[in-house]
Amino acid sequence: DTQMLDTEHGKVKAQIWDTAGQERFARVLLPTYFRKAKGVILVYDMTNAKSFESLSERWMTQLNDHASSDDLAKLLVGNKSDLEDRREVTRERADQFCREFGMEMLETSAMSGENVLQAFEKLIGIVHDRALAASKSKGGIKGINSAGAASSGFKLDGDGRDSAGSPSSDSAAGACGC
Repeated sequence: DTQMLDTEHGKVKAQIWDTAGQERFARVLLPTYFRKAKGVILVYDMTNAKSFESLSERWMTQLNDHASSDDLAKLLVGNKSDLEDRREVTRERADQFCREFGMEMLETSAMSGENVLQAFEKLIGIVHDRALAASKSKGGIKGINSAGAASSGFKLDGDGRDSAGSPSSDSAAGACGC
């Protein structure tokens, strides 16, 4: 699913790939999408420890094997925060995972919608901040002005825009590519 999102950083084209834990999809298709991704959201079910364990057993391995950038923005999302009484994955365990793999974390509830949009906004912010830092260290990057605002010509998926400033038809994705 491709979405144009209005953020504090400007309009952002985000491609969202929900694999729903499908092993076949992950093995065959995701390596192609990971190569171009600037960011990924890894979601686990807070009420299911196996869901969390599969992150390091499968998903982090996939990312390490196929993502092209060492500075890929990663966000860990614990879903089902509305079911706190059924939680199997402690916040401390998730925090340790984040420290180990260099990512940030957010808890959401798809049922109530709590923090769902914020998860995407947070990832986009991380990607934007990294692009801005890279631009400063390399003397500038097309489409980011000196104040750090995205202008036409900058797209967080890194494929650029056409001469009219419209998003290109090229795509990038991971579990969530931005």
